[in-house]
Amino acid sequence: MTVEDLRALLKIQPLSSFSLHLSDGRAFEIPHPDYLIIPPERSAIVFVFHKGGTWDIVYLKQITSISGAGETPALAGRRGESQDS
Repeated sequence: MTVEDLRALLKIQPLSSFSLHLSDGRAFEIPHPDYLIIPPERSAIVFVFHKGGTWDIVYLKQITSISGAGETPALAGRRGESQDS
């Protein structure tokens, strides 16, 4: 998972909720783009906020998959593919 993948996912309109699945077995629901913060400079971490005011710092390398409902997003830059592929 790359920062660019997550940024592309968050730009999808309308964005349905999705879940980040981590290598340690945890999964975090992202009900709205405001619940996932990506630092402005290239980063290896993201901040995940939860209902109730708690939060986690997640290393991108921990994210093994993303799941959600609706149309499958086309993520830019995957394995050298262009956006029009």
